[in-house]
This record gives sequence, structure tokens and C-alpha cells, in this order.
Amino acid sequence: MTGPSSSSFTNPYARVWFFRVVDLIAQTYEFIGEATSADMNESGPNRTYTYRITLNGAGLGEQTGMGVFAVAITRDGDALAAQPKSIDVVR
Repeated sequence: MTGPSSSSFTNPYARVWFFRVVDLIAQTYEFIGEATSADMNESGPNRTYTYRITLNGAGLGEQTGMGVFAVAITRDGDALAAQPKSIDVVR
């Protein structure tokens, strides 16, 4: 999440859930983790919040192009889902 560098731009999300795409056509997804805090970085006119999880790849095996996406949830319960991004699982 990136916005203007100012004290008025605060972390807008209470938590972010991360999912992996099991089957895009069948619309099946697997919950892989939750972030309840974010790292803040100020760079010139921008403030960026980065949410992180550690993926436990046990049982996944090596994969190329595994889809991962996040659902960010505000304190009021509103949510925003990101488009899937591809990652590679290596051992």
C-alpha cells in the first residue's frame, strides 16, 4: 500500500490474508497466512506499507508460477482483493 508521505496517511488495514491459487478455473484457493502489521518505509513524497508472511512450503514441492493473492481487511470489515501474482517455489 503506497500513499503520500505524511502523518495523515496511516496503515489502512487491520489484517491481510494471503491465499494461493489451487485451481483458477474451479476457483479453489488455499489460505496460507495472515499479516496483522506492516513495515512502513518513507521515501521522498511516498509512504509505503509492506505486509509479509513466511510461506511454509512443506508439501508443495517445486512449482513454477504458483498464483498468490492477498485480501486486505480494514478495521471496519471492508475488504479489497488483489489480482494473483505468480511466484516460484524452489527447494
